[in-house]
Amino acid sequence: MFQPDMADVDACLNALAKCNQDTWQQTSVFADRNEGKQHHLPGLDGSKLLHLLEHLDKALSRALASVQTGGGQDLSRQLASTAWALASLARWQPPLPAEVTALLPGLFARIEDTAGPLIRDWFEPHNLSLLAWALARAGVGAISLFRNIGNAALERIDQLGPKEFANLTWAFATVKLKHDFLGQVSERILAEGSRQSLLLDFGEQDLSTLTWGFATLRLKDEQLLRAVAVQAEAKIHEFSVPGLVCTVWGFATLKVKPSFLPSAIERFQTGKTSDRLEPRGCSMLLWSMATLRHDEKSELFYLHLADRCILPLAQQFHAQDTSNCLWAFATARVQNQAVFQALAGRALRDIGSFTSQALANVAWACSKMRAADVEIADAATIEALRRPLRTWSPQALVTLCWASAEAKIPPVRLLGPVTDEMRSRPNAFNDVDLATLTLVLQADRGWGPEDEKLRRAALLRIAAEASRRVLPRTKHMLKVLEDRNNGDAKSRGVRKS
Repeated sequence: MFQPDMADVDACLNALAKCNQDTWQQTSVFADRNEGKQHHLPGLDGSKLLHLLEHLDKALSRALASVQTGGGQDLSRQLASTAWALASLARWQPPLPAEVTALLPGLFARIEDTAGPLIRDWFEPHNLSLLAWALARAGVGAISLFRNIGNAALERIDQLGPKEFANLTWAFATVKLKHDFLGQVSERILAEGSRQSLLLDFGEQDLSTLTWGFATLRLKDEQLLRAVAVQAEAKIHEFSVPGLVCTVWGFATLKVKPSFLPSAIERFQTGKTSDRLEPRGCSMLLWSMATLRHDEKSELFYLHLADRCILPLAQQFHAQDTSNCLWAFATARVQNQAVFQALAGRALRDIGSFTSQALANVAWACSKMRAADVEIADAATIEALRRPLRTWSPQALVTLCWASAEAKIPPVRLLGPVTDEMRSRPNAFNDVDLATLTLVLQADRGWGPEDEKLRRAALLRIAAEASRRVLPRTKHMLKVLEDRNNGDAKSRGVRKS
């Protein structure tokens, strides 16, 4: 007959969730955990947890009915805390029983309905950020609710601390919401001058989370980034491995070279830090290094990661990890045949799991570095033709054509479908796409006489686009091709005479 109230149920759920905190802390910024690396804690008793969640459902129903009767502050704290606990439990390893997870969407919906009227007047800053984090973490919550949370946070911005700024930024980035609140973050945390800036109080996780959020939303605030870089440099030895990876990745995504990068590299090269890198973190770090175009000394770092992470864990690399690593090695022009053989072999065995851009990047990298280029180019072409090409970006299509040509396999099978794509969505192909394709279509790239009709049709399609749009690179390549053809014709005429 006992009917626990909201506070009782919240306390029970939090006690359970805190037993499993390490499955979501910090590493939550990664898209997923890799095989063999998950934390496996004892499973929960599904029947007992189901009973507890049924009590929660009743408590939420009573809370929703009494929202207008006062006590909003205590209720707001309980709602935020319960949402946090449910979001954490949803990530429990091993996963919760299906009958338990089936209840979670409905419970989150009740929390949203109950919290909505309380957001503006009753939620304190900490509870606002906790609620936003929990809903974003669970992949639930209406955008309108997140907007209301942002509005309330903006009104209370002078009351926010490092955790609140970091959690709100992470939540908005996760749901892809560019709220006006984010435009005030830099002004607020840097407002008191460099010596007394609120940023001095940011811990390593707060710094990495803030950077990740701004990078995910492509919000480039250089003043804020410079200040974050200073703090990251000062606290470099406090950073966890995922936190350091995400901070470097954030700067690379925003195309800002961080002043702390040499210290970060040294941190990974000394001690056992690189031993704690998982495939996802390794690929993010290498992608970041290649994007930032670090100096020639970075080659040793690539080779270090190859020996300490890539080669030992190659079979655990997922498609995007494989693509990022190969792209990074090729972009930085770091030769390592063992890496290319291991990851190209992984790609060939699991080629159907690659996105179109990831597949094109693998083909590009292998062709550029002359490693497994023929096998990858052929397999990538076969895989591409199995999929609707309308789902491919023009950049990915052209990259795959280029990779095939570089591997001495003229992209005959791709050219007809690609020409059709140019006809059906011409404006999607930009100047670089069309100029690159023109380069691929040069007669000396291995095209046979039987391919001439197909090659000419593609060139005519490109020329038609160049005549109606401003495409300077494409026009230049067409002119080079024309001059070369005229020169060849003149040379043949001289020899004939």
